[in-house]
Amino acid sequence: MKISHNTASLLILDHVPWVLAMALASLFVLFVGIGLVPLGLSDEPMLWLFAFMFSVVGGGLWLLMLELFARRLQFVFDRNTDRITIRRQSLFRRFEVNHKLSRLIEARLQTDVSEGGQALYRPVLVLHAMQKGKAIEKPMPLHDYFTSGSGPENMCEAVNTWLSHIPKIPRN
Repeated sequence: MKISHNTASLLILDHVPWVLAMALASLFVLFVGIGLVPLGLSDEPMLWLFAFMFSVVGGGLWLLMLELFARRLQFVFDRNTDRITIRRQSLFRRFEVNHKLSRLIEARLQTDVSEGGQALYRPVLVLHAMQKGKAIEKPMPLHDYFTSGSGPENMCEAVNTWLSHIPKIPRN
């Protein structure tokens, strides 16, 4: 997770898995390329069938992996518009979710333990919400997955530091 913009009114956090995306794209090109090589070598139908299957199945598998695992995440905290924007973008899809910044209480770490006993973390935004007339804290995970790295902790620290340096916006 990288802080790409940090001012008093705007905080933008980005996660772009460049290495993973490039590796998966390279494997896609490799499989399609290997599948196309036999087309210029022979007129034999079985070789063409092999080439077609290798390109479509092998290339398609790596293209699917690229879609599933190489996702760009962007978190925009904008004081001027009182909005938190969460963008997730993959090769073929783009999702965007908005929340009011005035509902944000803080960022916290959610903890889990792996099968091997290792502590895993993910960042969550704690939002103020109303349920049956009562004020409650509603945690909203920013990732679907837990990780053992320092990324979630750094992200929570960046959000909480940014929140502490700007005046609180009254809740509506």
